[in-house]
Amino acid sequence: MRILIATVTAGAGHLQAAAALEEAWRALRPQDTLERVDLLEFVSRLHRKVYVQGYVKLIEHASELWSLVFKKTDNPALVRKVSRLRRTFARHSNKRFVRYIRHFQPDVVLCTHYQPLAILGYLQTRKRGPDPLTVSVVTDF
Repeated sequence: MRILIATVTAGAGHLQAAAALEEAWRALRPQDTLERVDLLEFVSRLHRKVYVQGYVKLIEHASELWSLVFKKTDNPALVRKVSRLRRTFARHSNKRFVRYIRHFQPDVVLCTHYQPLAILGYLQTRKRGPDPLTVSVVTDF
């Protein structure tokens, strides 16, 4: 079986969850082919820097704004609008990740961040690539 654990360097929680999943999977099914990737490995250096540093600065200096964003996601109408925007952005910014998915051809993808979900969701709705079992692992409560 081919397993992909997809995450994004955006806070330690996503990375810790990905590392724990990898450790557990390797212990239970050592014969499987398993890879863990950070989607930011597939974007430009500038994109990576803006994403990571922007997130860290937002959390450090405007945590109340981040909290407000989280609360706003309880509104289904707003979530639909934001999801369309996120999918469009993900589709254009992660072409290298899509090529990687097509090359690796995972049977299962475990996602510890929303971004790989957005990309895989787009591929699956457009019938444009592999259709692995995709699992979302929630790291924020």
